[in-house]
Amino acid sequence: MKKLKIISFAVLALSLNSCRKDFAYVEPVAPPITTPVLFATQVYPLLTAYGCDGCHTGGAPSNLDFASVTAAWTTLTASPTMVNTVAPSQSDFYVSVNSASGVPGGNGQMPMGGSPLSSSEQATILAWITQGALNN
Repeated sequence: MKKLKIISFAVLALSLNSCRKDFAYVEPVAPPITTPVLFATQVYPLLTAYGCDGCHTGGAPSNLDFASVTAAWTTLTASPTMVNTVAPSQSDFYVSVNSASGVPGGNGQMPMGGSPLSSSEQATILAWITQGALNN
């Protein structure tokens, strides 16, 4: 009887140990945006709020000009890699505001030296690209 208790206890201890779960923290993701996202009214204001128009002006750096809504939309959508409507999450614009590493060969996460965009702001940019990168 004593051996049975010891064996039962050992089996129980081993089975409890095998049920251990390791959990990794996952950043909350903003819900998908289903309403139309327009550059002039939703994306461009993010660029100006984070000061992108102070650094990316007149085509420098990176051939981007955020001095006005029209210039910003034109320079972003002129490059199929900057705004890639076929693979939106691979767009250089989205990657640079979404990751700490930024665009390969680029200057890292944007805005440089500033606070990163929130997950809902990043979702707005991704939704804009996914929906076809419309201006108005």
